[in-house]
Amino acid sequence: MLARAEPVTADWREPPRCRDEVVGLLGSAQGEWRGPAYVVPAGAASEGPTVAVNGRNATLLGDRFGDLPTQLEARAPCLAVVEDGRALAVCFSSRIGERACEAGVETLSEQRGRGLAGLAVAAWAAEVRRRSKMPFYSTSWQNRSSRRVAEKLGMRPFGEDWHLG
Repeated sequence: MLARAEPVTADWREPPRCRDEVVGLLGSAQGEWRGPAYVVPAGAASEGPTVAVNGRNATLLGDRFGDLPTQLEARAPCLAVVEDGRALAVCFSSRIGERACEAGVETLSEQRGRGLAGLAVAAWAAEVRRRSKMPFYSTSWQNRSSRRVAEKLGMRPFGEDWHLG
């Protein structure tokens, strides 16, 4: 009921009005995370060397993307921007639902600022849509680079993620 009382807004930067009451109901909140949530638009530009990554070509990821190579089946689809036989940026499904998937994206630190994350996200979103699901993308308000990816791909926020721990 508390969330229903929240006003419709175009500026989610203010905390929810019900924040203190929700925290009170939980008893405490050790951590809080908020950020914009987007739908990746159909036709987001993806012009670049992207490759679908699966168990057969997981070596493209090397050891540069944590445990993602062992989770490819559970994170599908997974699309990577590849140069010289190695992935530089990768987008995978961080959350998968019956009708939608949410993007998780990583770019090697030395490759950031080249627009590779956007290429990977756009290719991933096209594959998610091909699978008849809606591609979502979210980030924190503090992650300026990630919000820039959303802006470059023409995403518009539709809501805000709010996590209390």
